[in-house]
Amino acid sequence: MSLSGIRQGTINLLSAGLFHLFEQQVTQFVVRSYHKPIGNKSLFVRFEEVLRVQDCDAGSLPYWEKIRNEFRLVANTVKHGPGDSAHKLASVRPDFFRPEFLKTEPGIFRALGDDATSPLSGEGLFLTEDDFRGYADAIIAFWDAFSCGEN
Repeated sequence: MSLSGIRQGTINLLSAGLFHLFEQQVTQFVVRSYHKPIGNKSLFVRFEEVLRVQDCDAGSLPYWEKIRNEFRLVANTVKHGPGDSAHKLASVRPDFFRPEFLKTEPGIFRALGDDATSPLSGEGLFLTEDDFRGYADAIIAFWDAFSCGEN
């Protein structure tokens, strides 16, 4: 049992780390584009502003909304456990709050953000390796489209 908790906690931790790596990449882009600190605006708002100046809409890039919204909520839930982000995440991805053996029986278990008590211990938030791969693939597709100028 404890090994499954360690495994789950590791997947959760790596997911949060992947999101923060993406944030660092976006930060580098924004700082290099404006050559000044981000300021009081949120990073993603500033990123969208930088793109608008260059006649590009961030929303037209693949997976932008998924990364900006859902994946950000995942990272915040991993870091902070129950709270606003966990509640928002539970409303869009209730499956993340069901243990693997209950994911096929959604009516049996009510998924709540309050259940994410110890995500780093593998409790309350149940991302899978496929979820991690999906977010990694989304980030790669986002940057590939961005660097190629595809919309």
